Amino acid sequence: MVSPERAQENIDLEKAINCPKCKVKMKQIYITRPETVVLVDSCRECEGYWFDREELEKVLDFETMRMDLEFDPSPDHEAVFPCPRCQGEMETMILYHINVDICKACNGIWLDKGELKEIRNEYRFHKQQNKVVELLHNLLEEDPGFLDTPA
Repeated sequence: MVSPERAQENIDLEKAINCPKCKVKMKQIYITRPETVVLVDSCRECEGYWFDREELEKVLDFETMRMDLEFDPSPDHEAVFPCPRCQGEMETMILYHINVDICKACNGIWLDKGELKEIRNEYRFHKQQNKVVELLHNLLEEDPGFLDTPA
């Protein structure tokens, strides 16, 4: 596991960004996970988070989140702020039932207060559902009539 002190050596403090909502300088925080330490940007005012490309996957322990999860265009919401990292155009997407803002250029993700927890909970719920479906599929392959058997 990488220690926060070791990760600190690679940080360029000049790259601190402003919150896309509040416009204040965001603080950088460490989120420690097995095998990695992730440095993310956090707003003290609105409590939103900015995740550079692939940081969210690391924080949530998703191996390939963008492949596992479906992002759908949000018909009701449009991002009204530029990307805080590259000033590119942001696009509002739906992840489960949650509107998240994704930069079309650098693939960074902005999460408003509480959305990180909601995404984590939804992902865990869907992951458990998928395990149940896989188990039933395996049981049906082994014994196609197992559902016909009286309890």
